[in-house]
Amino acid sequence: MVPHSSEVKNAVSKIGLSERVIFQSKLTIWDQVLRLFSGSEYVYPFWEHLNRPISVTYPFAWEWFDSLLSGKEVILFFEPDENDGCFLFDDGGNLIPVLAECYRFTFYLTDSNTSFLLAYNDHENLIACGSAKEWLLNYLNEAHPDLKVWK
Repeated sequence: MVPHSSEVKNAVSKIGLSERVIFQSKLTIWDQVLRLFSGSEYVYPFWEHLNRPISVTYPFAWEWFDSLLSGKEVILFFEPDENDGCFLFDDGGNLIPVLAECYRFTFYLTDSNTSFLLAYNDHENLIACGSAKEWLLNYLNEAHPDLKVWK
């Protein structure tokens, strides 16, 4: 299987978007994410060990990123043992065409301030922590009021 980071690089190149690979920041991002959203040591899979997340199960929920993340700088990263590096996108809405070109894998999103965490896993769960909880709830209330939100 192609590493997730290679899959993303290939998709970005194919689409013609610009992103920045920020390999040196991976450990710092994981340190911040662990401290803010789990309060513990890293355990695989990370999305199962988050503090007070909300989640929704919906195929292709990552297609909602144009509503949730448009205009926001976003860092895309993966489980620590699965890939090296992170990707910085100036506009989170640009993730949709990139992810559409990729095979499905678990990924995480945050910003440079680690004010939120979004995870999308191989079970089609979109999981939100931090300020992303409010974004997701507001979006679901408007666009998908019938979906169950897990708290």
